[in-house]
Amino acid sequence: MAHLLFRRYPSGYRTALLVLIVCSLASVSASGKQASPRTPSTAPDTLIVHSMQDVIEAVEVGNRDIMALASIIEASQERSVSAGQLPDPTVMLGGSPFPIHTARGEQILQFRVEQMLPWPGKRELQRELARLDTGMKAENLRQMRSGLVLDALQTVLAIQKTDRMKAEVVDFTDRLMQFESVALSRYETGEGAQQAVWKLQLAIAQQDQMLLQLDAEREMALARLQQLVHRPVSILEGAVVFESSPIPVGSPVDRAEYRALQLAADKAVLSAEMVRLQNRPDFGLSVNWMAIRESDIPASSDGRDALGLGVMFRVPLGKTQQRAREEEARLNLEIQQIGMEGFIASWDAMWSEQLSRYDRLNEQLDHLQNRLLPVASSMLSSSLQGYGSGTTGFLDALDAERSAFELSQKEVDLEIGVEMARWALYRLSGALESPSDNPNLN
Repeated sequence: MAHLLFRRYPSGYRTALLVLIVCSLASVSASGKQASPRTPSTAPDTLIVHSMQDVIEAVEVGNRDIMALASIIEASQERSVSAGQLPDPTVMLGGSPFPIHTARGEQILQFRVEQMLPWPGKRELQRELARLDTGMKAENLRQMRSGLVLDALQTVLAIQKTDRMKAEVVDFTDRLMQFESVALSRYETGEGAQQAVWKLQLAIAQQDQMLLQLDAEREMALARLQQLVHRPVSILEGAVVFESSPIPVGSPVDRAEYRALQLAADKAVLSAEMVRLQNRPDFGLSVNWMAIRESDIPASSDGRDALGLGVMFRVPLGKTQQRAREEEARLNLEIQQIGMEGFIASWDAMWSEQLSRYDRLNEQLDHLQNRLLPVASSMLSSSLQGYGSGTTGFLDALDAERSAFELSQKEVDLEIGVEMARWALYRLSGALESPSDNPNLN
């Protein structure tokens, strides 16, 4: 077809037509490339972390374990609504295929209704026990939430630590490369040894290895964070901003564990009262209606229906079992009291230890930044200049470089440690149990 098309026109027209076709194909190809959709680098539901508050909200809203326990609490609340209700009545309907002959006639049908009535106070205790059980589940949810939030925040801090360590490694590598150029110049002029160049090249290669290790640590921390928020996570290097907030005032009564223990102690008291009431009888009412038809067999049968009313008593007779239940209830109450005392003592010790750790880390960081780092910076600049002029040995200059690098790493480690200790104090104070309701974390 194309051959016939070209034969119909002179050579000049054929050339122009060929150029037009080529240009058209090129424009179509370019437009096709521009129209092709760009593959997104992240999933649509990816969490982009810019601050710690983003992580807190993601754990509260997205963690499936928290959502499952919240659903369990909702189910427990529904069950507590029906707790303490009257037992279902018993309804019985009986027929007599072979009529029973009575003095009133032939009994052909019987209808019976029974309703048990628990001892006064049992139903109220059942409702209160159900309410306390729901409250304990709610406190367990707050406790689990605070633990997951702290784990996520510490994971973000670990990622931040790797990012800052990488920056220090890159800066140290740049200084080593400048040092290497000076060593090469001295070696070429015969003033330095070749081993100095080799040592610097080996040190630079070691920094590349450290960067690979830091990348692996960052990937593992990022995977851990994704497990906590149950969605993909993206954190750009250096994107997380620390928002300093005052250290909260801690008290064990503000912890979910303390409130759960308090509810458990209240439940133990009510359980003991419930066990005591188990020794009380329950009442019951019954109504019997019998359909009787007239019969010729008894002389006085008149065929009138009969109605019977009854009162029942359910008396517990198992004294040994009752005494065992009472002793178990007493021991449960004692266990809850001991557990609360132990929690308060443990909390006081943990709070003192964590607060002391926070203060010590701040003191070390202040000493490092105001005393050690200025000296290391001065020593670093003078040693490199001295090595270039030949007044300082190679090992002294290299030692100054490594000392400055180690101090920079120590500074990053201390700053991250201070942040971790601060968030641990928030966890101990109970501020992370419902962080969305805490104004200091918004």
